Amino acid sequence: MIYHNYNTMNVKSDFGPMCITLRMLTSSRCDQRVPASCCGFAMPAVGSSRASLQAPLSSRAPRCARDDSGGIAASFLLLALVCAALPTQAQEAPAVMPRLPVDLSPWGMFNNADIVVKAVMIGLAAASVVTWTVWLVKTLELASAWRQARQALVALEDAPTLAEATVRVGSERATVPALVRAASTEVRLSGDLLAKGVKERVVSRLERIEAAAGRSMTRGTGILATIGSTAPFIGLFGTVWGIMNSFIGISKAQTTNLAVVA
Repeated sequence: MIYHNYNTMNVKSDFGPMCITLRMLTSSRCDQRVPASCCGFAMPAVGSSRASLQAPLSSRAPRCARDDSGGIAASFLLLALVCAALPTQAQEAPAVMPRLPVDLSPWGMFNNADIVVKAVMIGLAAASVVTWTVWLVKTLELASAWRQARQALVALEDAPTLAEATVRVGSERATVPALVRAASTEVRLSGDLLAKGVKERVVSRLERIEAAAGRSMTRGTGILATIGSTAPFIGLFGTVWGIMNSFIGISKAQTTNLAVVA
């Protein structure tokens, strides 16, 4: 006789009465020894005393083995089939949780963002590139103008006359040479006029050249003011939009994982 022992199996408690009933059906008709446990449930002996159960099998001859061996075999076969089927019914497949994004790098979060957040990030990145480009160009331009003005002032200090100063500064397109050439031209054209009138015309012409040089140096800086005034609000809009999407993701995933919030 084959004894089935399912003590190590984790089954539902609803099948315990079924196993005990099967044991009662088998032991009521025969006093043979049957398993003391089935499917992890201890089953009391029915129709035999504890002493008779502990006695050797040789001392307890089965009285009904010759009479109804087919019914006993069928009962134990049914018992084995039920116990074999219990683990499959009891064990349930674990629910597969949705895989959350775990790439928290800047590029990973950018890829996981929606179209609005991506547009905001691209716009802010472009504004940053423009700002740094303007800053670099204007830094080089001002440094070059400062160096040329210093060299021209050194040349004008040793010039005894305006004509000599014009020769020394040369034909460069810098601000100081342009001022010297404008003054020399105005003096030449106003030779027959009074000195007071010549001075006023020279000053006016020099002021126009100075204003043109100032406009040239400040060209392109207006976009910095535009970026500086609008970038904080654009960034705030992207932040609020991202937080809204994070709350929606938390409500759908039912978790506060950092991967969902990000």
